[in-house]
Amino acid sequence: MVKIAKQSTAHAKTLVKVGKSYKYDVTGKDRYNRSLCVVYTSKGIFNELMVKDGYAMPYERYVPRELKSKYNKLSKEAKSFNRGLWKKYNIDCIVI
Repeated sequence: MVKIAKQSTAHAKTLVKVGKSYKYDVTGKDRYNRSLCVVYTSKGIFNELMVKDGYAMPYERYVPRELKSKYNKLSKEAKSFNRGLWKKYNIDCIVI
């Protein structure tokens, strides 16, 4: 699990840079009252890129209803094309 997290973090750092400001929209709160956000970068929407590139999975409980089908499609495509973490790991076994 630690290996997967480090690889996802490394990929995230290719999409966003520490110290740089990004536009974002708060879409809600999680069960710990943390803000859930959609982050906009020059490369696209960070959240979508992480899923599309195979370094994140959509957490159904917190994906806005209008985006669920889009995120599920991105996730299935990442898995089908063995992108990112799908190249090495059977992520189906990870339960959040």
